[in-house]
Amino acid sequence: MCVLPFIFILIYESKQTIGRQKDFEPVPVPASHHGNFYSGDSYIVLSTTGDASRLSWDIHFWLGCKSTQDERGSAAVLTVNLDDEQFHGAAVQHREVQGYESKLFLDYFQPAIRYLDGGHASGFNHVTINEGAEKRLFQIKGKRNVRVRQ
Repeated sequence: MCVLPFIFILIYESKQTIGRQKDFEPVPVPASHHGNFYSGDSYIVLSTTGDASRLSWDIHFWLGCKSTQDERGSAAVLTVNLDDEQFHGAAVQHREVQGYESKLFLDYFQPAIRYLDGGHASGFNHVTINEGAEKRLFQIKGKRNVRVRQ
């Protein structure tokens, strides 16, 4: 796995690229944090599949239930721009909403997708979130596509 804003395509393997949207720009998400989604943020996930003769792309923009309208709009616009500029409209775009993700999206994050409280400050709303090391209690739901909520 690699992260946005760099587009990395490795032929013969399936790759996922994850970027977190902050201040209207994609910010890389470290591989160790793939599968962790903050409810106050929006994310862009790029999946590249195929072989040497044919590649296909799926671009998902994930919207946290507490993300702001500007973050949601920015994630959608960045997804369209990524598709147009890098893939000339050949990618399939998917809108994912927290708690209602598609099976394809959930399959990227086996065995579980984790929803965490908080997120980055918005481009319009500058607040301090996620400071300090706090104790957390998680609720786990599901057998096949596990969802973890804080």
